[in-house]
Amino acid sequence: MARALVLALLLVAVHPARADSCGEANLLAGRAPAAWTAAYRPQLVTDGVLAHEGDPANASLSTMLGPQGSALVFDLQVDSNVRAGLLQASAESTVLVELSADQVHWVPLWQAGPMGSAEAGLRTRMTAGLDGHGRYLRVRPAPGQGAIAVSEVQLFCRRPPVLDVDIRPAIVAPEAAQLVRWQAWRKLLLGLFGIGCLVFLWPGRSARVQFVGCILGALGGGLAVHFTFGLWGTVPLVLLGLAVAAWGWRWAGREALLRGAGLGLLAFAAPLAYTNFGLFGGYWSVHYHDAAHYFLGATYAPELGYTRLYDCLATAAAQEQRWPSDARQPVRDLRSNELQPLSATLRNGPLCTSRFASARWSDFRRDALFFQSQLHPAAWGALLTDHGYNATPIWTWLLRTCVLRDRPASLAWLAILSHIDDVGYGLLFLCLLWGFGARAGVLGALIIGLGFPWIALWTGGGIGRSLWLLAAVAGLGCLHRGRIRAAGAFLGFSAGLQVFPALLLAGPGLALTVDWIRRRPIDRDRVRLLLSALFAMALLFALSCTVDGLGLWVDFFHNSIKHAAGAAINRIGIGQPVAVLGWPGAITWLLRAGIVSLWLLALLRQRNDADRGTLSVLLPPVAFNLSSYYLAILACLAPRLVRPMGAALALMVLVLLPQIIALLASDVPGPASYAAISALFVLSGTAFLVGVLRAR
Repeated sequence: MARALVLALLLVAVHPARADSCGEANLLAGRAPAAWTAAYRPQLVTDGVLAHEGDPANASLSTMLGPQGSALVFDLQVDSNVRAGLLQASAESTVLVELSADQVHWVPLWQAGPMGSAEAGLRTRMTAGLDGHGRYLRVRPAPGQGAIAVSEVQLFCRRPPVLDVDIRPAIVAPEAAQLVRWQAWRKLLLGLFGIGCLVFLWPGRSARVQFVGCILGALGGGLAVHFTFGLWGTVPLVLLGLAVAAWGWRWAGREALLRGAGLGLLAFAAPLAYTNFGLFGGYWSVHYHDAAHYFLGATYAPELGYTRLYDCLATAAAQEQRWPSDARQPVRDLRSNELQPLSATLRNGPLCTSRFASARWSDFRRDALFFQSQLHPAAWGALLTDHGYNATPIWTWLLRTCVLRDRPASLAWLAILSHIDDVGYGLLFLCLLWGFGARAGVLGALIIGLGFPWIALWTGGGIGRSLWLLAAVAGLGCLHRGRIRAAGAFLGFSAGLQVFPALLLAGPGLALTVDWIRRRPIDRDRVRLLLSALFAMALLFALSCTVDGLGLWVDFFHNSIKHAAGAAINRIGIGQPVAVLGWPGAITWLLRAGIVSLWLLALLRQRNDADRGTLSVLLPPVAFNLSSYYLAILACLAPRLVRPMGAALALMVLVLLPQIIALLASDVPGPASYAAISALFVLSGTAFLVGVLRAR
């Protein structure tokens, strides 16, 4: 219907084209700009996609052109006649289209004037009265305007009888604070259904009670699908559920059907909830801010190390001169973590270029320019004030050698890379179910899917951000299953990717030390576990040294000390509330000592290494102030929280209260909110340890 309407408008609005020997194809179809200045997402101008008339201008389908000196230049490859055109842009804007034979002298071709006020959104202009000739084409705002939005430009040598366009709704990305609140109340609702389902489906309940649990699980799964896909996505799920129920009733029996259906629908809902019900961090699958750090930091690790990323990005951007720059713009100096003006950063430019071979610097400028083109100027500024690339050299080797392989950054390539984590989280949920059993696995999946501190807004759509957690969950799952060597290898791999998962081996390691001190018989499985982990870490260490020798490890060590001492709004740990309250740092160490002592007492009373490994999950938030998304490791506590009241309490503490804090925050939760959440985790972890001691 929409295509027919646009075609009818074109046929009515334009005059017949003159006969010509040229074709009817869009001269700009799929053609990337040969050059651009002061433009954001320039590729959208020629992607063949129109928005609905009146859709918001600054939305998912529009290129934004800045108010000063902005332009898009296209190389048509050969001299071309231009007779007709289509342009969709913000209604209040005037867009100039010009032709040139040499990119020096530009001849006006089309002035597409305004079609209403800014409230009118995107509006399409069409004409067949053009008469121009040239190889290069320039699109720019008329002088004297502010920033404008352009959704599509199509030019023709001959007016086509049928307009080949794809019409889609333009989606406005929610503000971060709006997204946080939007996902919070939905996850709160889903969490309540999850708690009810787990409690009512506990073994030993009557069939009537389990039926209620199954209904709660079905409602939770249905809500997750509805929030993600809308009504038309929910209907097929209901039909599929009825078919599976009919089969299960016949072959599996009523009790198994009720329990399996309820838990299965909750397990299905968890990954949907983790993606913020399909929104991730907005309307893109790629988190360009996060991906820029990992793509560039890994690809150019020998040249950038851990302290030169922002210096070199600023230098490359200054050489490209695609956006106007302000000498006072802040840029973080990664050597000291202090902010300094852009002018001071650019003085380090010669140091950047001197570390690159000429061809490598050209490649870096190309990739830096790509990320700059996909980030709004404010987002580009935010990138330069973040805290740098902090992945381990092992993670760097894995991404650089096995995944990235010096391939240039592009839209298609980044979209593929962003789906690594989609696959990773899918495998992670399966590992939870396989390693911990149905009930504990579903509980762990819900903790990851519904928890606020590790919301996908931070790392969703990045590159390989799930791999350390997948390895840790697989390791603990293998430990619970009795696969000792595999458990050690996975835990060693996780420690190599993120360092702190090495604490998951602290429980078995401490037990081995106690046995040796007390001259008890050595548990061979425990030795196999630790040796497998050490072998995996040693092998990965050797492979990582192929990137830049030991120098990268030395740089990483110094950077880690500096990074740990720095402040960030989204840290979780004992030190966060102490810092926010302004208490002396000694209090942090006293609290850590007390909780670690409690942990040691609880650990020594565990009967097997699987329980010791699970209990070690509590150590990272005690030992470090971790970025909030790393606390997803707490899902591995699920095997110890499968009792009805324990599961309900865990979900209430780990999901509902942090989401309530996020829901009530007027903006994106800041240091005070994360301090409150940290205190909540520390208190609940301490209570859990006390409960373990009392149970023994």
